Order: sequence, then structure tokens, then C-alpha cells
Amino acid sequence: MRPRLAALALLLALAAAPAGRAQEEPPTCGPMGDYAFSQETLRDWVSFFDELSTIKVVRERRAGPLTDPDGAGVVGRRVTVKVKRTRWRRPGAPEAPRRFSFIDWGWWQHKDGSLEPLRQCGETRLAVGAKYLAIVGRHRKRWFAATTGRLIVRDRIAAGGVDVGRPSEAHAALMGVPVPDAAAVVAATPQYRAAAAHADWGPVARMRAAAADGWQ
Repeated sequence: MRPRLAALALLLALAAAPAGRAQEEPPTCGPMGDYAFSQETLRDWVSFFDELSTIKVVRERRAGPLTDPDGAGVVGRRVTVKVKRTRWRRPGAPEAPRRFSFIDWGWWQHKDGSLEPLRQCGETRLAVGAKYLAIVGRHRKRWFAATTGRLIVRDRIAAGGVDVGRPSEAHAALMGVPVPDAAAVVAATPQYRAAAAHADWGPVARMRAAAADGWQ
């Protein structure tokens, strides 16, 4: 079954608070979020994203106001990554900037001011100083590394592993594989027919075309 596909921009929902007072404690593991386009399979990666790169997280900072004025709630986070090496690029795709920033999972702030990192089922929270093999793409002209497509790199191995729950199909396929071999697996994966035929379209339009074509 295809994952839920919503027009909601990837992680921006983190910055929005639910109506009413915030709960005292964050959920330990919620369902995967809705995404502007699918990132579950390797075919999704090569059809809707632009490149597979080794990235390093170089900075994080708070982003947006606290979601509850009483002192407890979600605190947004913006991370900055540096592209160390690009291992694969979709034919005709633009090159990601050598350094870019985007919204990632933030924190839950308790009423005493302490911060607890937010973690989602099937996803990987980026840590400052760590290196990842990640599928990188754009949404509304903003670059990001897919939340389900980040595999931490240890000793040149895409060790992978999500924070909580089950990894995506694509993530699981590359876990424990040497980085060059993982890149070769991605490069050998065929795009959806309609996505390849409309390589100059945006990722959401390519995904809709692939869906209309029966994901062939």
C-alpha cells in the first residue's frame, strides 16, 4: 500500500501547534507524517528526489516560537548540512548547494525549560557532527534530506537505523551496505516510467504522473 500522500510541506507541521493547551508530555512514537511526495521505496527516491549524497550536519538552531505560551510545547529546529560528496544524481536534475538548511524534527520543551528531542516512527533525526548517506531533493524550491532516507555513516558503511519503529523499504535495503555499493544500488534502480518521461517537472507533478500511470 502506498504511504499517505498529502500536499502538506514535509516537516513544516512541526511548527504548528494543536488548538488548545499543549499536553504535558510528547508522544513516544507517532505515525509517519504526511509528505508532499512519496519517499518509501528506492523507485520513489530515484523518481522524485535529485541526488544521493554524503552529508554532514554542521549546525542546528531553534526555529519559530514555542507552541504553548505556558512553557510546554513543540520547539522548531532548523539544521544546516554540508554536502561532502554526491554519489548519484537523477539525469537532468540540478545540483544541490554545497551547504543548505531546512526544518527538521525539533524538541519538546517541558515546563521547567528542559528540551527533549522529538523522534518519529520510521524516521531519523539529524545530529550535529554526524555524517549520513541521504537522498536529497527539493520541495517548493527548498532543498532537504528526506526524513526516512538518512542512513548514518560509520566506517564507510551506511549503517542506517531509524530512531523508533520500522525503517522505510528503501532505508532497509541499504542498511549495513558499504557506501559505494549502496550508491550503486540506487543508481541501478529504475525510475517510474512517467517520472522519467517528465524529468523537468517538479516532484509532486512527477509523482502524480506516476500514480496516473499505475506506478509503472
